[in-house]
Amino acid sequence: YQRRVRGLKVSVLCYKCENSSTTTIGANFFYFTTGLTGKDQVGYMSQSTSLTSFSLQAPYMLFGLGQQANYIEYIRVAYRNTNISQQKTVDKYQFDQLVPNAQVFAIPLESMWRLVLMIVPGKTMWQTLLVLGICCLVCIIIILILHIKEKKEDEREKRKFNAKFNFDAM
Repeated sequence: YQRRVRGLKVSVLCYKCENSSTTTIGANFFYFTTGLTGKDQVGYMSQSTSLTSFSLQAPYMLFGLGQQANYIEYIRVAYRNTNISQQKTVDKYQFDQLVPNAQVFAIPLESMWRLVLMIVPGKTMWQTLLVLGICCLVCIIIILILHIKEKKEDEREKRKFNAKFNFDAM
């Protein structure tokens, strides 16, 4: 029995950044899920809090989720938008039902947000597909066996009916 530790990698990409990197500076993330014990589990981080050229911050946020359920209930993303107008506004959005062990890119467009979810298929996905294929094969074999038995029974009933034919009525 192997316990799996799950994580979530989140990044906000800049949609119309001129002369800048592709990630948004100062974006905030908040996730909410139910933990393995049934208690609420939350986390909060900020992406790239500085603009220095030798900053040791990664262009993404990595949440360690521990041993928890198979999905994240939601994440909220917020950042200070200076591209839409001259006024600085705070754009925020909530994404529901995310898969752990995925890389999430949140892209703020002019009128909406776009979520890109990248999942690397692991060993468990292939095992699940194998089990599903075997179950389908077993179901097909059972259906074929029952179909053949039904045809044989129909043939026996037909022969029995033909043997009972009343020759005296002729």
